[in-house]
Amino acid sequence: MSPIQWSKELIVQDHPASGDKIVLPPSALEEMLGGSSETNRELPSPLTFALLNPRTRKLTHSGLREFSAEEGVVLLPKHVRESLDLKEGELVAVAVRELSKGTLVKLRPLDAGYDEQDWKALLEARLNSHYTTLTKGEVLPIVAGNQTMQFLIDEIQPADAVLIVDTDLEVVLEPLDEQQAEETAKKRKLAVKENVVIEVGSAVQGQVERGQYANYELSEWSRDNGLVLEVKISNGDADLLVSTTPKPVDDLHMWSSFDSAKRVALSASNIELSTATKLYVSIHGDSDEPCSFTLTASNGDSSPSANGQVTGPPDPGNTQCPNCQTWVPERSIVLHENFCRRNNVKCNVCGIIMKRSEEKLHWHCDVIDCDGWGTHPDQIPKHREVYHIPKSCSCGAQLSSLPALAFHRATSCPEKLIMCRFCHTLQEQGDMTTLSAQDMLTGLTAHESVCGSRSAECQICGRRTTLKDAPAHARYHDMERLSKPKPEICRNINCARMKADNKLALCAICFGPLWTNAYDPTGSKLKSRVERRYYQQLMTGCGRDFCRNNKCATATGKALTMAEAAAIVKPIKEALMDISTPLEFCVDEGTTKRRILAEMVLDEDASYDIEWRIKAIDVEASNVANAQLWLERNAVKKAEA
Repeated sequence: MSPIQWSKELIVQDHPASGDKIVLPPSALEEMLGGSSETNRELPSPLTFALLNPRTRKLTHSGLREFSAEEGVVLLPKHVRESLDLKEGELVAVAVRELSKGTLVKLRPLDAGYDEQDWKALLEARLNSHYTTLTKGEVLPIVAGNQTMQFLIDEIQPADAVLIVDTDLEVVLEPLDEQQAEETAKKRKLAVKENVVIEVGSAVQGQVERGQYANYELSEWSRDNGLVLEVKISNGDADLLVSTTPKPVDDLHMWSSFDSAKRVALSASNIELSTATKLYVSIHGDSDEPCSFTLTASNGDSSPSANGQVTGPPDPGNTQCPNCQTWVPERSIVLHENFCRRNNVKCNVCGIIMKRSEEKLHWHCDVIDCDGWGTHPDQIPKHREVYHIPKSCSCGAQLSSLPALAFHRATSCPEKLIMCRFCHTLQEQGDMTTLSAQDMLTGLTAHESVCGSRSAECQICGRRTTLKDAPAHARYHDMERLSKPKPEICRNINCARMKADNKLALCAICFGPLWTNAYDPTGSKLKSRVERRYYQQLMTGCGRDFCRNNKCATATGKALTMAEAAAIVKPIKEALMDISTPLEFCVDEGTTKRRILAEMVLDEDASYDIEWRIKAIDVEASNVANAQLWLERNAVKKAEA
């Protein structure tokens, strides 16, 4: 294919997405196709471009997102526009430029405080998902939560501008300088503070400065009643942030309270709460003076009303004040009510109880369908900024408020970082709207849905299945395993073989010496042969020094008399045809060793019945390692039976 020759000056406009991919007008596609070879009108993939600021002569490179911009306009991500020192409305020269694939990039951090291991994984994930090219000398902004780290591209191989798609790119982070290292050590020292554990029904006190976070975690609460988290402020101001992931921040959390109430009530039916193992709470300081607070957690069935009073059933002898709704003893209700009506007033809109001197400062949001309120007019600008100023996510989504942005980033944002369960790397979760119903039910992200579509061979049945279907496939094998009946082993308790088809339920080896082709419809001759064998074992023994048979004189070291032996043999002979009654015959040395393996060596913690262990030894020809693996894949444990 001949190289594409195309260049044009276009007007710059901002694009909300991060990365280096630009949006060109549809006419650019037509011009590129018209300028390509007549015999092959396909464009190379991926397309890469050189971008030049005609005013400053600054140069960078980019990939292509799509051809959907207005005619004469190019949409540039903020990172690309700033690297060219351009403003919206200015001209930029865009030209197709073929780049070689990169092999190595060295990045130097321009800020302190990053963890090299975490940020290296994050860097690789961001580069894979957002960038097509890299240019030496540029500054890469990498955003994670409320943090933005900047990295200078110090060195690229094999050229000063490279393509990083479909290539094995090695990312090297250069060491911090001395000042950065000191700042990083200080930040890490602050970061290692563990979350304070809180419990339902208890209160914890704390203090937080502006811009700082006090972090807590809650492990146990009633799943049937829901949960209420409340913060009482004694001085200053702070925000209450709650999430199912550690250390929630103001623009990355699931539930919050920025207004005066400082209260989050979570229903027991909340789907996000139902799958959470822990809840993480952060108190975010938002006042010039240090904020002192008290954090409490309570079950949802004792949730307080707007004035902070419990609305549950009163104690005997108490009655409720009609003004402040507080429960007080009946004997003092008249005095309490008279005092309350003189000094307190109840808001007819929100129900909050306040002092009469504070009534003029009390306010309600004038936006339709907003139930926000506060105790001082100074809180109104913050309320409007938080709840009524639209916010933009780096993924391009437009949200109506800061809480909506935080919930979006914590749940459905395509750029949310997850640890992929299949490739075990830090990746963006992707567009969750593309998931199938099955993938949604199994809790997969969009990235995991694609990554899990790779196939692998099942170690049990040898069939190939996708990685994301492997758990269901394994459960099928597990159900199949649990449905298996216990193996039928030889009735001889000294044997280690499977039962054969004969009247005594013995294996073929143990039944062989007792078999005859004589006509014996009643089994009397068979009983006589078993009787003689027992007499021989008890009175003279088998003569084998390895024998472990309790019904053998060689093993016990004591030969019995005829009368003693008869007392043992008679009940055995009478119950001979009852296959549930065990038999005890001497066996050869190989069988003895197999039995010892099954009883003592294999499955040392005795999780499996002896029938399964003998079956494993039989199938795997006395190979203990293989037999142990066979047990794990095929046998039913005692606890599972």
